[in-house]
Amino acid sequence: MTSPIPSDIAQLTTPRLLGMFINSGLMGSLIIQVYYYFCTFPNDRSIAKAAVYAVFCLELLHTGLMAYSAYCDFGIGDGNLIMYRKDLQSWMNPTMILLTGLIPVIVQIFYAFRLYSFSGSRIVCGTITWLALLQFAAAAAHGIILTRTGHCGREDRR
Repeated sequence: MTSPIPSDIAQLTTPRLLGMFINSGLMGSLIIQVYYYFCTFPNDRSIAKAAVYAVFCLELLHTGLMAYSAYCDFGIGDGNLIMYRKDLQSWMNPTMILLTGLIPVIVQIFYAFRLYSFSGSRIVCGTITWLALLQFAAAAAHGIILTRTGHCGREDRR
């Protein structure tokens, strides 16, 4: 059963669609950056290369899940708000929220280690690491709340 298309459909779907477009565009930039990193720093330590590979693979997974979500929302569920809200509450959304928290925490801890190796300041390294872990904890809490309540944003509470 399809639901009637509300008059404010653009307000509900446009921010998500624009976010998907921007993420896909930035994926191309990330591919160039990873290629440049491996061409420029072939003798970098294994742990640094592993961090770059991990972030790249996680971002590929995130972009793939987002593309599938866009297909479900705007392809097979075009105009069907029941399908749109069902996609927001599926297993994919908490997974994408966790990835959105996990990818930056890896990058920020990597940079905190780099700052520590350059400056030797444990306070700066510890502060950045603590804030990164706090950010990941907030993303994990948001994913858990979404899973339990089914609310992803203000459009779900109407």
